Amino acid sequence: MKANSHAKRARKRNAPIDWKDVKELEEHWISIDIDPWLCYYCSCTMMTKQERHIEHMTPLCRNGTSLKENLVPSCVACNQAKHSMTAEEFMEKQ
Repeated sequence: MKANSHAKRARKRNAPIDWKDVKELEEHWISIDIDPWLCYYCSCTMMTKQERHIEHMTPLCRNGTSLKENLVPSCVACNQAKHSMTAEEFMEKQ
């Protein structure tokens, strides 16, 4: 998902956002030892931007934010399966 799409969804829900573009988000992930091209949940390798979603660990619908600390790279399958669960809830079901 593009950075502007995230910003639009965050504004719609009055959720704070603290990054300007995907490159900034990728640099943040690298700084905290998260590989931007591995799914946070299943560790599969994502080869293209279309295969990677920017995923909210606590979903916006559950009062999550679009702050860098709440975002992780996710494959499409995990992001869709997680739906509105928190990261902890999803990991417990795996």
